[in-house]
Amino acid sequence: IKYIASSATINKGEEQVQCLFDRRMNLFPPKGRDWKDRGLIVEKDDELPSSRGERKGRLFVGVCPIGTTGLSTQREIFSSVLYHGHNLVEKNGAPSDRYWTTVGYYNAVRELAGARTLLSFEVQESISRLCRHRNVAQLTNQRPDQGRIIELSGRMESSHLPQLLSNLETQSRSSGDATDVLLSTSMFGTGVDVDRLNLMIVSGQPKNTAQYIQAAGRVGRDKGGLIITYLRSSRPRDLDHYERFIGYHAQINRHVEAVTVRPFAVPVIEKAGGAVQLSWLRNSRTVGPVHGTIEWISPLAAHAFLPGTGKTADMNRTMQMIEDRHDTQTPERQIIQSPPNYIRADLLEPSYDRWITFCRDADSNAPPARLAWEERKAMNATIDKRWSVFAGELQVGSPDDQAVYSNEYQTPNSLRTTDGEIQVRSRGDQ
Repeated sequence: IKYIASSATINKGEEQVQCLFDRRMNLFPPKGRDWKDRGLIVEKDDELPSSRGERKGRLFVGVCPIGTTGLSTQREIFSSVLYHGHNLVEKNGAPSDRYWTTVGYYNAVRELAGARTLLSFEVQESISRLCRHRNVAQLTNQRPDQGRIIELSGRMESSHLPQLLSNLETQSRSSGDATDVLLSTSMFGTGVDVDRLNLMIVSGQPKNTAQYIQAAGRVGRDKGGLIITYLRSSRPRDLDHYERFIGYHAQINRHVEAVTVRPFAVPVIEKAGGAVQLSWLRNSRTVGPVHGTIEWISPLAAHAFLPGTGKTADMNRTMQMIEDRHDTQTPERQIIQSPPNYIRADLLEPSYDRWITFCRDADSNAPPARLAWEERKAMNATIDKRWSVFAGELQVGSPDDQAVYSNEYQTPNSLRTTDGEIQVRSRGDQ
């Protein structure tokens, strides 16, 4: 099997692919006879480095005010772009849709929530003040319309995403139902292929250059895009990026950092090890039935341990599979096992033991209960306790709504970077 993937950087790509997927990597396209001509990619000397707006491309603008608060600066930037986006017209005099929808990109959900409040209460008044200052009539359409401020972050239901992206693509200024502001986090950098989007406000320098490139690449895909990067002078990293803004963006691909890959760190196995094992059991063609004729893909398989039964050979294979993959890692990426069987005895087997205990508890319940793979609805008032395999939002922290993987955290359904937040507790708290 061959896998084809694209990446923002190839620095240390070979060893990282070997680490994550246990596969060899080949670069495509390969190096050619000349650095400007690789056979499949040719750089043209007569091609302009930037677009005047009629072709795809991006113009980056850096803003780093001193002596003002972050929220007040964001208010003025949003007010200005929404005002001018409303007044923009095409060459034929028709109202322009090109910069009607503004994308606000944030590095954390907490910052996004602050911007949502700002747009709801202060930006409209700031636009009115701007009109009075310029001695022009107020906007015919109030911006931003509170019903057209959309959020794209880890807090939204994934089932709503296809419809949201379809609306962004099809609903325009001429139809009267276009989105005014799209507030987003790192989710915006992957899978958002909407040609209408040409205007972005980036609040603070993203954590790494690859993330910045991915997010900025989602605007200006058809027409010229404008990216306004707001940097805070009180943050040394932001100030450093502002001081070398032109040089940094002129050679932005050279600044992409190689990410750290540690797929077998202890916290990763604790949170995702169970989900990976169950994914293999439920999807592998070489796995036998759980018990009797019940296959792993069946909802009945969640109650995997009947009275008098224990771990099966397939379950032991999943633990051995993770141990074998761990042992193929380079020494610096391996877990220091003390005792020698630490991964299996302390990280993997306790979850199966917990699963067995839950099945026993459910069987002894009156009337007997059965485990489900997951629970998405709140507990019925007629029951005191229930058990499931995977934990969702309802199970985290609940003493009566128990999950094998695990009441301390929600079972991940993706191994990509997420926007999830954690609770911090001081050492003195009990």
